[in-house]
Amino acid sequence: MPKSCIKLRKNTSPWATNSEKLRIRVSSKKIAEKVGLLLKKELRSNEVKSFLRGLFDAEGSVDIKGYIEFKQVASTEGKALVTKVHNCLTALNISCTNPKMKKDTLKKDFYFYVKDLEDYRRAINFDDEDKQEKLNFVIDVYKKRRKPSEEELFLILRKKPAKILDIMLEVACPYYNVRHVLYRMIKEGKITCIKSGNQNTYLITRQTRYP
Repeated sequence: MPKSCIKLRKNTSPWATNSEKLRIRVSSKKIAEKVGLLLKKELRSNEVKSFLRGLFDAEGSVDIKGYIEFKQVASTEGKALVTKVHNCLTALNISCTNPKMKKDTLKKDFYFYVKDLEDYRRAINFDDEDKQEKLNFVIDVYKKRRKPSEEELFLILRKKPAKILDIMLEVACPYYNVRHVLYRMIKEGKITCIKSGNQNTYLITRQTRYP
């Protein structure tokens, strides 16, 4: 019988949803072996693509920085699954980073990033509507490559303090372009940043004045 770990944890997603999430993670050598057998099938078959879509619905996440992350807890089975999924995507000509290990204060993960989001969307996509929406948004803003002006960001922050995703949604600009302007405004003393967990909230300093 595989061991399972069921935890209720606060949602730390940068997409700023309010709901908590229940995650069930199963660690089983038999499951990993079955995954390996399935991925040995013809890589362009609908069955394998559907199976990958299910894996990414459960374990993949769309990041506002412009990539999709797939990760597993750093166990022998987790590493094997990440490696097999990575090899499968590479065979489908979907560009990914090499699998790596990362750790935080609580756990270690084995992971990789999907870099070519449009190829991923064409070949696999998500069944999860929320993840589909996030993927479409990220692809759209990174295509535009628009840089926001300080005046645009000021108008948003004048209404209320905001996280970087809130700003991205309003100005439809890529993460790095928004962050570059925010950092410049912080350096010039026009705004300040309050850190809370893995998210930052930006607000205008009292002395800042714009027309």
